[in-house]
Amino acid sequence: LSASVSDAAANPSDAATLTIDADFRGPSVAIDAIADDNIIDASENGANVAISGTTNNVQPGQVVTVSVNGTALQDAPVQANGNWETTLLAADVTGLADGGSFAVEADVSDAEGVAAPTATVQLAKDVTAPTISITSVSAGSVYNIEDSNGDLTISGTTDAEDDQEVTVSVAGTDFTTNASGGAWSLTILNEDLPAISDGDTVSVTADVSDVAGNAATTATTGFDADLSAPEITITGPIADDG
Repeated sequence: LSASVSDAAANPSDAATLTIDADFRGPSVAIDAIADDNIIDASENGANVAISGTTNNVQPGQVVTVSVNGTALQDAPVQANGNWETTLLAADVTGLADGGSFAVEADVSDAEGVAAPTATVQLAKDVTAPTISITSVSAGSVYNIEDSNGDLTISGTTDAEDDQEVTVSVAGTDFTTNASGGAWSLTILNEDLPAISDGDTVSVTADVSDVAGNAATTATTGFDADLSAPEITITGPIADDG
């Protein structure tokens, strides 16, 4: 800024100047992904959960205020690198309703008192494991010679979300398919089948996790392999005289 003046005789003064620093960037605050995916699953329920984030144009020592579902957490001072962190205590994690979604908000102001826009993320809680079952094995309970020359189809049901990966193990070899509409199905081509020998009892298992990471109880079944053809002979004379 500069200013000057002239007297009545039109004599001008020297200009007076003043320099003012201008910063139009303003402070900002952000919240990192909570529990990696913004979902609290069964493995995280009942434990402390860290809530952290970053700031820009905020001086170290300024305080970030954080709330979860309207309940304030311990204040989080801004570190030298602009980061901040606080904790949602285990008791509060447990108190969040399964299946709910909760607003997490963070606020901060810079040293001049200019407030950053509120940062908000939604934190979900899902601690209910999905279910999975095996309802059909194309070979049935006995895997015979005809079965051994064809493909093997295994299917079942699950209430895991669509597109969640289902892992099916046959005789210790894993194969994968995806859940769709409450069901899943897997066809293993004959050339991809594990080695199955006559007399084997073959274990079949199926596993799935939901989007939150909760694992279902493994579904199990199995079948017996009978790959020996029976033998038959004709003995004795025919019509008594051969």
